[in-house]
Amino acid sequence: MAPAPPASGSGSNLNGGAAPSPGLFDIPGQIEAAIDSWFRDLVTAALDPVLTLLGQSLLATPDLTSIGQVGQLWQMTAGIADAFLVLFVLVGAAIVMGYETVQTRTGLKDVLPRIVIAAVAANASLAVVGLGISAADALSEAVLGGVGPAQAAVALRQLVLGALADGGIFVVLIGGVIAVLAVILLCTWIVRLALTVILIVAGPVLLVCHALPQTEGLARLWWRAIAALLGVQVAQSLVLVTALRVFVAAGGPATLGIASSGGLVDLLVSACLCWVLVKIPFWASKLVFGGRRRSGGGATRVARDVIIYKGVQALAAGIGL
Repeated sequence: MAPAPPASGSGSNLNGGAAPSPGLFDIPGQIEAAIDSWFRDLVTAALDPVLTLLGQSLLATPDLTSIGQVGQLWQMTAGIADAFLVLFVLVGAAIVMGYETVQTRTGLKDVLPRIVIAAVAANASLAVVGLGISAADALSEAVLGGVGPAQAAVALRQLVLGALADGGIFVVLIGGVIAVLAVILLCTWIVRLALTVILIVAGPVLLVCHALPQTEGLARLWWRAIAALLGVQVAQSLVLVTALRVFVAAGGPATLGIASSGGLVDLLVSACLCWVLVKIPFWASKLVFGGRRRSGGGATRVARDVIIYKGVQALAAGIGL
């Protein structure tokens, strides 16, 4: 026997739609509709400006190197780096003098090229970051393939707000989740800009560490960090254009085997899209610090073994063994 359809006024809707309007004397229904409308207006008011701001900012990095204050701070740290370079030259000379006597790993051929690279990299870091920002912006535009960031944000905004217009309380709650994810996404963009400025300013001091093999790890960390920060927007552009052209395009859900194309599915797709966009910066940070964690793990194990050995040795001496 086939199941009976839901009764009129029950509020059931497979696409997450709103329940029928309550009658004039349906006081509980009127209260429920007022609460739903209040939540819907709240989520819409939160999503509208956030999605608009994301479209104007997320998939592009402004030319931070052209800001006067940033340039002044970079000049200050470049002077500090040049002073450090003199110290690195003296230390490198001392290390080379001990070659084949005190140590056999670092000779003149190992130090001299590094000093040259350190001097060039430290004094050219501002121009290098500027070129990197321009390349990242151009690559993001190429990945979007004619879909501008503003157009992508408008499409996502229409998708989400259109689904909320006729949705019930469950759909509105999912819209609230999207609003929270969008705010977090906007915060990650601000943090990315702040970290980029910090790396621009600290670049000369970190890059001068190329001068010696013992300190080169700090310079390599700077290269990985700046590459990750600029690569985040390219990865986010790729994810966004894929979602818009595969999941959101007309007929896309049906092609992927998603039976319903109602507002609920649109909101779920938007929520998953925002979640992936939020996770990309954290995945990039793991790529930056992954190598240091692995290399640090070996050093930690060695230090632990030495401490255990010394402890056992002291304990044995204490009990007279």
